[in-house]
Amino acid sequence: MSASHPAVAYQEVRRPAQRLLRWVGWGAATATLAALLLSWPGAVGACALLAALSGFLWWCHSTRYEVRVADDRLEVRFAPLRARVVPVAEVVSCVPHMAYPWGEGPRGHRRVAGVDTWRAGAGAGLVVELDGGDALWVDCGHPDRLAAALVRRRRRRSG
Repeated sequence: MSASHPAVAYQEVRRPAQRLLRWVGWGAATATLAALLLSWPGAVGACALLAALSGFLWWCHSTRYEVRVADDRLEVRFAPLRARVVPVAEVVSCVPHMAYPWGEGPRGHRRVAGVDTWRAGAGAGLVVELDGGDALWVDCGHPDRLAAALVRRRRRRSG
């Protein structure tokens, strides 16, 4: 395979509900139009409001949660933010969990009890122990498949 097309062993992408995003987008556009009509902000203000609306709509469109094992590395991200990249060689072990072990806390990327957590919803996940004592808790729909992809990649690297 070429460098431009990495070999993907596992990939999961979750997006917010499209219906919700459509309503939020229309609401933001309506609020921007109302602000333009009611306040007459001038050319610079109108451009600033339209730029803010464009940025917000871009953020809504590009928002997603991704988990991927490709090119001998694990990538976890809340796009469009930067991904956490872990080389597969640093993975010591993987243990599937049926639920988030710290209760019903906030979703997102957090550090809880010494573990880097990536949580997009309720449900199953995978605890990935790393060299140096660090660990990741990765929310995923198929923790067994993610663990198998990490183990396969690690075996291939070490063999």
